Amino acid sequence: KWQRKNAGRRDRLPLKQRDPSVEVKPTWNVVEEIEFSRLNKLATEPGNAEDLVQCGAVEAYDKTYDKVTSKAPRSLVSTRREFHNESAIDDPINRKLVSQKTGNVYTTDKILA
Repeated sequence: KWQRKNAGRRDRLPLKQRDPSVEVKPTWNVVEEIEFSRLNKLATEPGNAEDLVQCGAVEAYDKTYDKVTSKAPRSLVSTRREFHNESAIDDPINRKLVSQKTGNVYTTDKILA
């Protein structure tokens, strides 16, 4: 019903003018111009990635928590684990890898998630 009522309305709306995020300077040399329609067809294959370091452990997931409802509650179990909430920049292992220039992309599990 909504689609019939508002059919074609999107075509009548004025396009929003957006400012460029980067100011093009007159001193820059044009290397290549790509049409937008051609840009959508371009694709690249990522290279093979490798893990430089694997830290920590992943424990088994208890699937009974998937079925928790107000009628079938389940209490959370307290643990005595340490949780580190460091950013990728503050992570000591990432800092070590950066100082050794071991790779070119560094992340943590929280940033990746």
